[in-house]
Amino acid sequence: MIKKLSFILSLFVAGSLTAQTSIPNGNFEQWDSVISHAPTGYFSSNLNGNLPPNAPPNCTQGPAHHGVYGVTLTTTVFGKDTGFAYITNSNGNPAQGKGGIPYAQQAKGMRFYYECSLVGKDTAIVVAVFKKAGTIIGSAECKLTGKVSSYTLYSKTISPALPMAPDSVIFAAVSSNVLSGGNGIAGSTLTIDSVTFTGVSSQPLLMNGDFENWTADSVYSPAQWFTFNAGNPRTTDKYAGKYALELNTGTPPGNNGIQAGYATDGKEVQITKNQDSVEGGFPFSHQIDSLVCYYKYSAAFAGDTAAIELQFNKSSKVIGGYMIKLPPAATYTRIVAPFNIGATPDSMIVSLTSSIGYPITTPGSVLKVDSLSLYSAIIAGIAPVANNGDIKVYPNPTTSLFYVDMKGYTGKVDMIRVLDMSGKVMETRNYNFSPLKNTVEAFDMTGYSAGTYIISISTPSGVQYQKLSKVE
Repeated sequence: MIKKLSFILSLFVAGSLTAQTSIPNGNFEQWDSVISHAPTGYFSSNLNGNLPPNAPPNCTQGPAHHGVYGVTLTTTVFGKDTGFAYITNSNGNPAQGKGGIPYAQQAKGMRFYYECSLVGKDTAIVVAVFKKAGTIIGSAECKLTGKVSSYTLYSKTISPALPMAPDSVIFAAVSSNVLSGGNGIAGSTLTIDSVTFTGVSSQPLLMNGDFENWTADSVYSPAQWFTFNAGNPRTTDKYAGKYALELNTGTPPGNNGIQAGYATDGKEVQITKNQDSVEGGFPFSHQIDSLVCYYKYSAAFAGDTAAIELQFNKSSKVIGGYMIKLPPAATYTRIVAPFNIGATPDSMIVSLTSSIGYPITTPGSVLKVDSLSLYSAIIAGIAPVANNGDIKVYPNPTTSLFYVDMKGYTGKVDMIRVLDMSGKVMETRNYNFSPLKNTVEAFDMTGYSAGTYIISISTPSGVQYQKLSKVE
């Protein structure tokens, strides 16, 4: 999991805003998809955020020793990072005995045919783990090195022998030796076929050890974002549009332990074998602004919290940051988080996580985020109010009173807010229990400073923003 940079700043709100680039794909309506194939019954490295957006699958159909297909696993490089390839029928780390398939034969060993091209001192691994009542009772681990250009038989005796018949077995194959840490060496390749257990009368029903059966999957990733997640990051449980981003705290197949779901619009960069960071982001040059979004959050245990982290850079150096904690919320909830970073940046990185504790011992926290934007970008697109619309705001400008006239609007209004240009809420009127219709609401701005304000009008079909000027 990425070790993220976190910075906490004291904040205050002041000044006005100019037009600013919004967060790329902050509404999560654009998604990259890659059609990948995996042997039926297996998780693969192609899924669950193990590959970056638009990266080709590194688990593919390979040449066969017998039949039509084998499976080819290739350790690939993307950017400055490297990703190993794997297949497993475990729903977690195979070495920890997670998941598997039913099997009650007391095997003596394991055999398979393989080809490989392992770079340098890299090692591919093929392993079978046998369990009884959830406890590991034995295993066969095969380490492959060097280059083998044509299919060769590999046999491994289970030692010590299984003390009893198991009730389940986990099978996994990995293109690089990641058990000792790291992601392997780019270019290492393993192809295997015809996997069987020896000394038994039958093979596991769900093993698919000849890899003749394959399943096609669409791997979705939000465009211009990197995600690492235990589930599908695209959800139709949205605030607006068609989709939102969903991050899940859990164990991605083939990974170790429980990890928070994570997304960033920066680029993941490997600093050391065990530490990553993020760089890049999008152009941003405001000292003062506000982050605006809608979110839902279900915490798996008391005290768990999701978060949005902002990192501000200048000439590729970090100059500040801010963490926004997101407490549980059963329905989509709007947040406006103002910030003043004390200096002028040239870029900004936004990162989201479904849990902020470490280590995480309980899975199940779920974060959903939609309509993620900067307040400056929202108000930059608002045209001056016209008095002939369905909802009228007048007079504009005003010296004291203004009115929100809904007589020409056929729908209902749930909430009206007055915000200043930094995103600070000056007044809120909530009509959720008795929505307004065919009426006129009056607002008194006598105590407000002269300037431009935003009138936010919430309806079941969305939120309308309109500018209003207060003059002396």
